[in-house]
Amino acid sequence: MKTRVVVGLLAVVLLVGVGYVVHRVMSGAEGTPPRESPRTPPQAAPSSPRTLYVSTPWARLHDEPRPDAHSWDLSPLGARIDVDAASVRDGFVFVRNFMSEGEGRGLDGYLRESDLRDQPFTFDEAWNEASKALSALKIESASRYLRLASRLDPSRREPLEMQLALADERHLADSEAAAMLAKLGPGPGPEDAEKLAVGDIRYATPMNFSEGLEGLRDAPDATTPVRRQVEKDEPLRVLEIQDEWVRVARVDDRTLRELGAAAAQEQPDDAGIAGGAPDDSGTPDAEQDGGEVPLSTGGPPPPAEPPLFTGFLRSPALNPWPEDRERLERHLKLHSQAGDSRQEVRLLVGRAMSAPGASSERARAEQVLLTLALKARQYAIAARAAVRLRKLDDTTAELTYVFGCRGDRRRAGLLKASEIDLAQPGQGLKDACLLHDRDPESCVFCSSDEDLEGAPSNSSANRAREEKRRNGEQQLQERLRKAFPDGPWLRVRYEETPASARNGLPLYVLSESYEMSWSCRSGAYFAHPDKGKVKREAVQVEWPRSGEALLWLTPAYQGNASMTVRFLEDPERDELRPVVSVPASGIRTPRELYEGKHLRISHLFQTSDELLPYAFAPQLDGCPGAPD
Repeated sequence: MKTRVVVGLLAVVLLVGVGYVVHRVMSGAEGTPPRESPRTPPQAAPSSPRTLYVSTPWARLHDEPRPDAHSWDLSPLGARIDVDAASVRDGFVFVRNFMSEGEGRGLDGYLRESDLRDQPFTFDEAWNEASKALSALKIESASRYLRLASRLDPSRREPLEMQLALADERHLADSEAAAMLAKLGPGPGPEDAEKLAVGDIRYATPMNFSEGLEGLRDAPDATTPVRRQVEKDEPLRVLEIQDEWVRVARVDDRTLRELGAAAAQEQPDDAGIAGGAPDDSGTPDAEQDGGEVPLSTGGPPPPAEPPLFTGFLRSPALNPWPEDRERLERHLKLHSQAGDSRQEVRLLVGRAMSAPGASSERARAEQVLLTLALKARQYAIAARAAVRLRKLDDTTAELTYVFGCRGDRRRAGLLKASEIDLAQPGQGLKDACLLHDRDPESCVFCSSDEDLEGAPSNSSANRAREEKRRNGEQQLQERLRKAFPDGPWLRVRYEETPASARNGLPLYVLSESYEMSWSCRSGAYFAHPDKGKVKREAVQVEWPRSGEALLWLTPAYQGNASMTVRFLEDPERDELRPVVSVPASGIRTPRELYEGKHLRISHLFQTSDELLPYAFAPQLDGCPGAPD
């Protein structure tokens, strides 16, 4: 009996199980998640290729995905890069076999993701970015956008002309841009305002220092007699150009309208009557003089010869602007009122060139010229103005190395160590800074073997004298430091906030070390490169938020270093050549070193393309110690 019950229960369970299976099969079991076999490895994410483009002119290739990792060569702006979307790491994108600018082979490395974009540049984008960079005085960035624009559309003259102007003003050569431009015909834009053209107002000037002013002739021939002399700075309108000869018309200095037929009509009716003009009594001049009055022939009087309003002269006898500043400003206003931007731009060039060299007046004139030239589509002129303005910002700084200050250094007067009482340096002005221009006493020992001939012997007396000298120098330095505890400083002063600072360009202090030694033979100090251990630094400094054009900077070196300041877009790529080594043959004493007397150009560095101000931080005691 029990066996039958067990068999029945098993049969029921079996039927229920079969029914459930049939039900699951019939219903599809959609909601059951599939089981993952433990033997099956997880599938790798599928490759996701992605095309990106270098979007910034200062993108660099790094060897590791870190901002401080070693990087090299600028990546060409606008370059196409094919990457895997999965290769992004810590804000960097890994690229393989990338042709970096300046390299003839492909390189592997990391580019910042922020330096890349999804879409390629168009010509208009590159051109607009170049114009914005130029107006912000970012000269190198503008150059790179211009090269990109020329690659995108080689038929456009504007970027090529601007590239050549930038290169020329920086004393560089761009043979590639010159070759591309030579293949193109005239462009649709306005003609270069500095190029002589029909309709221009030009100004009479001597052809050279040894010759006088040219005169107007009836024909373009030097053997033709001069019919009328012209005055210096006289305005003349260009009517025709024939090689080196130009036919011009005289214009009214007040209105710049041509003189001519209207002026001739203003001649009095009796101007040409024979017998001369009557005097107050109505009697002809000849009769008054007792002479015989000629008989009238009854015919009309011969017409008087009209004044010469047009004529030919040679083109070198024409200046693009007048030298007289009052006339230049007056004519500039007339062209502006008439909406003649081409003539206005040319006179603005004259205003800038006429201003004093390294001055705020010159900087303001260049800024106005840059703005209007871009607006008037005079791109080559705008490019040259931007480069000149950047150079002005680099050369107009006044640099002073200050030993120390007391009180409020912003209101302090500058004192020289050679002019104060060194025994009591704390006396005098409450707010004062010290310029340490004092020369130490003659050194007892020489600095090198070649100086030993005729040098003092290495006796105990000399050692004692040198020790006494050094102690005296050390005590003096302690008194000076106590009297002027705040320092040292590199004082940088501009007449007004430079345009580069207003446009957000960072300012860097560039420093370079050197060595000084005492020569027994000549009895003088000499400076020379640091024997292969030259230290160069470029330290970025913050421009004052107040906008004042006076900075007090902590110098990178406090002895035997030359320093200058410069606005740089990128310190790693911009040339750091402005800081040059001190010439060994030029320095006699630390005072001459401090005052820059070893250079004929005073406190300016002569570099490959410009002059830069500098300051020296001389070691206060350059004497060598006693030999071992």
